[in-house]
Amino acid sequence: RLSASALGSYQTTKSASSNEESISRKNFSIQPAINWKMVQDWTISASYSYNQQDSGTQNGGAVDSNLFMVSINYNWQGLSFSR
Repeated sequence: RLSASALGSYQTTKSASSNEESISRKNFSIQPAINWKMVQDWTISASYSYNQQDSGTQNGGAVDSNLFMVSINYNWQGLSFSR
């Protein structure tokens, strides 16, 4: 069984400072993922995350990050934890 998902967000913020050099930021994020359930208890997952923060030219400009993740999961039916 193959499944996919995607998350995204965009946010703008501005500091509460009343001086002329108030800081404003724009944040953008996107996170697609794909999961493959090979058999009942085994799943392979791959996901990517891109984040960008733009503080304007006065505060250093835009910076971004990229993250790629791959995981293999096993669901052991005889073990469970709860709290």
